[in-house]
Amino acid sequence: MIFKPIYEPKGRANEYGSLAINIYDGCNHGCYYCYAPNVVKQNRETFAKVGHRLMLVESVKRQLEREKITGQLIHLCFTCDPYPAEVDTTPTREVIKAIKAAGNNVQILTKGGERAERDFDLLGSGDWFGVTYTGLINGVGCKNKEEPNAAPDDERLMSLIRAKWSGISTWLSCEPVLDTDGIYTTLQYGMSFIDLFRIGKLNYHASVIDWATFGAKCIELCQKHGRNYYIKEDLLRLVIEREAGGDIVLRELIGREYWYVTDMHETACAIPVTVTAITLRSFNACVNFTRVILLAGTLTQKSASNYKAIMKTLP
Repeated sequence: MIFKPIYEPKGRANEYGSLAINIYDGCNHGCYYCYAPNVVKQNRETFAKVGHRLMLVESVKRQLEREKITGQLIHLCFTCDPYPAEVDTTPTREVIKAIKAAGNNVQILTKGGERAERDFDLLGSGDWFGVTYTGLINGVGCKNKEEPNAAPDDERLMSLIRAKWSGISTWLSCEPVLDTDGIYTTLQYGMSFIDLFRIGKLNYHASVIDWATFGAKCIELCQKHGRNYYIKEDLLRLVIEREAGGDIVLRELIGREYWYVTDMHETACAIPVTVTAITLRSFNACVNFTRVILLAGTLTQKSASNYKAIMKTLP
């Protein structure tokens, strides 16, 4: 079987990009909330032992050439960090070189801090460098127990600043969220070195956070302060159900693809539609906004009756 390290993410991961590579086996950052051990079916002790994937760089080059992959934004990484602690990350640099040489760009998400800055010389404005921020507020240089082996938050933010100075596009992944106040503060006071905020929630773990209220507040702050942002579908769905179609929330739907459900019976016909400013007026005209649902990808005719629909009729 041919090893194809470049793949199309499914489910929640697809919101980050249409192509991705996981460069390593495992991650040693030790984040308690990490979902990846379950995905790769490993216990946390085994997962914490980072391994180099055999023939990865060569396989990436071959796949890029064989499938003529070009003009794409390729995400690094989902089930690992491209810059794990105390590990030789030469494969990361070589993968970036290969991706760029084939005419693509990279989108990096890391908690590696300064470790990631080595590769800034390979990146340009068409590439995206991002770090994770959970909202926890720690002292300068202080790590938090939730992410014991990851770089401290202030180090990650300094890496974003240096990336911006280097002409690289930057983004902040506010997911998972562990402290809402830290996220609010970041959105309110803003940081000129962050080009895009991606905001989600905490999945797979219990939380006392009212996610609908949190999401609505984030939207309000982003729009008030002119932030470039994206609200993850899991969070947006909860906000829409709570807000019942307020104008601020409705604008979040523009450009996203959803399922239009013709009726609420098991024989319903589900049609994928992309929301535009024109269809948005129909949403505002809905007699009962709570008849709506959302995310494309898993909806079938049989399951259509389990969802609410965004509008009664297409315009």
